[in-house]
Amino acid sequence: MPKLFGVDIAAILNKELAPGLLNGKLFSATAGERDPLDPTAGPQDAVLTEHSFKGIINTYTDKEIDDELILKEDRKILMVALSIKPAIVPETGMRVQMSDNPGTWIIVRVTRDPASATYLCQARL
Repeated sequence: MPKLFGVDIAAILNKELAPGLLNGKLFSATAGERDPLDPTAGPQDAVLTEHSFKGIINTYTDKEIDDELILKEDRKILMVALSIKPAIVPETGMRVQMSDNPGTWIIVRVTRDPASATYLCQARL
């Protein structure tokens, strides 16, 4: 992770802030192999990996909701980067669950801060 102004902000956030945040699960899928005898069938036996993390979930404000890019049911999910185990960078299409909210969200957009300490995901039911 990059150091911003010579300070490892990601490590500080992970050590000091992450323990007090909510538990979350991030699910990534790795496509399986194609059957050489049936190449039009597509990849078979995808592998789903569960990644734990610490973070928070929040709603969008009425001013942010435009019913096109951001919908009323969308959520902001902030993930502490170094808390993601096994380590991975969240991507569009991955699924997320949070301990205090029912449901599974699909990541629509991901941004990170300049220190790579957190990922802010726009997620949709």
